[in-house]
Amino acid sequence: MNTKIIKDNRYTLNMVKTDKFKTVRIQLSFGNDLSMETISKRSMIPYLLRAVSKKYDTRKSMSSHLENMYAAHFNVGVSKIAKSHFINFDFSVINDQYSLEEDSLFDKSLKFLNEIIFNPFFNEKTFLEEKRLLKEYFSGIYTNKLKYAFKEMQNIMFKDEIYRINALGDKEILENVTLEQCIDGYQNMINNDLIIINVVGDIDFDLVGKAIKKTFNFNERSKDLILIDNDLVVVDSVKEIFNKIDVSQAKLIIGYRLDSLYQSNDYFDAIIFNTLFGGSSEGLLFREIRENLGLVYFIASSYDPYKGVIFLTAGINKTDYPKVLTTIDLILEKIISQDYDDSLLDILKSVQVNNLIESLDSNGGLSSRLNRDSLFNNEFNPSKIIENLKSVTKDGISSVAKKLIKDTIYLLRDDKDE
Repeated sequence: MNTKIIKDNRYTLNMVKTDKFKTVRIQLSFGNDLSMETISKRSMIPYLLRAVSKKYDTRKSMSSHLENMYAAHFNVGVSKIAKSHFINFDFSVINDQYSLEEDSLFDKSLKFLNEIIFNPFFNEKTFLEEKRLLKEYFSGIYTNKLKYAFKEMQNIMFKDEIYRINALGDKEILENVTLEQCIDGYQNMINNDLIIINVVGDIDFDLVGKAIKKTFNFNERSKDLILIDNDLVVVDSVKEIFNKIDVSQAKLIIGYRLDSLYQSNDYFDAIIFNTLFGGSSEGLLFREIRENLGLVYFIASSYDPYKGVIFLTAGINKTDYPKVLTTIDLILEKIISQDYDDSLLDILKSVQVNNLIESLDSNGGLSSRLNRDSLFNNEFNPSKIIENLKSVTKDGISSVAKKLIKDTIYLLRDDKDE
């Protein structure tokens, strides 16, 4: 597996040559500032472009073209990192060596993406359809009580912070978004966004580099993104919120602040800490609270290194709420005092190493890794990551656990027998 990076004042092109896959994956990401003023119109852009273009002016013609390219896979979406928002285009097509076509499928793929990105067919009918679908997504959040609880907790914990903004926007703001605003957002994306292009597959670096340069006529640009949200937030006291709703199973969400960010000295310690805490079925939360005590239906934790936060999510009986909280605190004390077997630490480090290796066994996983390394100007070096994960110690994990600050406890429960 070989890599090559081409950077100029228009875009960054990351390429991986590997014969692992029968497909070639092409990803384009457009990054700009995350803000409440622009989020809803930006979030609709990829879906409007995916629906129709000037050449493929109906959804049917768009789908038919993809089917004729050996059922090529094309997807779009949005994402966020810290204070930055990304519009993503993801295209996968079989490698030319497996095609019976006379013309290159790779070249056809680039032409298709160029059509989608540079020749949109903005119209009111498509806009209203996509707006309706996005509104249905937001309505679905309320139906999924865990997602609803998580969203409500974030709105409370990050009330005055950009981080609370969903990558897809907000239902209330979406109501007032117009097609003209989306067109304005599109023009800003085309002219000003930071652009990263990833190509993964059994490719020729020179041919791909020339083809990308010839196909995509982006103008010059200079855009710096805020990829680490390290704003200092002082937690004076823990916020404890109870929300009553018709729900059969109470949902518990706890938000912690953690001053251990991506690329910090204790970043890999924080990864293994979260894995030990609740980021794996081998973690202590699952082992002790779910399996041993049977106090929860599910429990897990997740770590966002670009903000420095850890979220715990659980499904519980509301009557077990005090005991669950107490047990979580006791588990954190055990981690700080290093009261767990060395063999468990070895298992959890192996879990993370295996997760990394498995992610590199898909062209999507490779592309995602490339994308992040490119954003942070890091060398693509999985071996170094594995080495850092394996070098984590109990002392390092304990130090991270000591830094954990509980910010918000949110319990979504029913109001029966109150």
